[in-house]
Amino acid sequence: MNKEQKIQKLVEKTKQVFKDCFLPNGCLVAAPTHMPYYPAQAKSYLYCWPGRDLGFNITGALYLGIDVFEQVLNWIWERAEDYKTSLTKWREGLLFKSYYPNGRLREPQFQPDQTGTLLWAIFEYGKTRKLPLVAEKIIEKSTQGLIGVWDKDHFKVFIEDLWEERIAHPRFKNNLTYSLAACSAGLEKANEIIPNKEAKIIAQEMNNLIEKEAYDKESGYFLRRFGGTVPNDKNIDTSMLGLVWPFEIVKPTDPRMINTIKAIEENLTDEKGIYRYKFDEYEGEIEQTDLHYKMGAGAWPLLTFWMSIVQNKIGNREKAEKYFWLVLNQLSDDFLIPEQIFSQKDPRIGVKPLLWSHTMFIHAAKELKYI
Repeated sequence: MNKEQKIQKLVEKTKQVFKDCFLPNGCLVAAPTHMPYYPAQAKSYLYCWPGRDLGFNITGALYLGIDVFEQVLNWIWERAEDYKTSLTKWREGLLFKSYYPNGRLREPQFQPDQTGTLLWAIFEYGKTRKLPLVAEKIIEKSTQGLIGVWDKDHFKVFIEDLWEERIAHPRFKNNLTYSLAACSAGLEKANEIIPNKEAKIIAQEMNNLIEKEAYDKESGYFLRRFGGTVPNDKNIDTSMLGLVWPFEIVKPTDPRMINTIKAIEENLTDEKGIYRYKFDEYEGEIEQTDLHYKMGAGAWPLLTFWMSIVQNKIGNREKAEKYFWLVLNQLSDDFLIPEQIFSQKDPRIGVKPLLWSHTMFIHAAKELKYI
């Protein structure tokens, strides 16, 4: 099978996975746990991350000719618990950690990047298509939601990072870089659709924090958590690629970003791909203490595709191709892209497929002009 055939095969498989993850009520789940091909030993992902996964997934699907935008936004508007109306007023307009397919909250932690990424995705959709009415409702609601929890240089409430493992505390006034980037970009894009002076000011405040405080000269890379009255977190994290794409907070050729990419390549990359961060233990398998113990995380295909996109934006086509094909050449005959890739001698399979992995393949293939 030549390269063109392999890409086409994977495009068709991605369409299938997407359709299997899209439920009749408009919910787009993270993985098709209910399908026969989903591994028995993997955790169930039959629920929705309503901004992060969803934002990348619904924009990637557009390149496949799949447009479920209005249905998905209607699911958020009509079903996502506490989004449209809430007894706890500050929660309105905000998206939380994860939801069950019927819209009930599964995990209530506030991850601001979810809301910011959804606003970015709506803007991306509006570049080529007329926005449905529900999109404007969500822009106004989510913009006000983010405005309500921001206090000049930090969030007023506990926030959790995109990997669901670290927090920033309002008492300590520290910040999560990726979360700021997503919210800054989301508010800026929302303002372009529905002008809002306060949203534009806050987007700039967030951007300024990243510009002035997130880069650590001593370490030579952007930090994933910084500021406030607690020590900075200096564990290099691949999510810093989000500063370049999709959020465009830092130019890809900025020397600080070049240094950050170099640190990611030197510390978090091997023959399987790119890892989230050092000492990562999450593996996506059901944990039963009498049968299973943690063996450490694998490489994440979606991050390897992310690096491919960023390398191409720098102008390094050779490296972009290297990372793109690093994933494709490791896929098994079923052409299902997992959440993580483990070594060949490792019996673990984990979540397979992950829709976000598949749509990041689509984003990378589009960036490299393969589709």
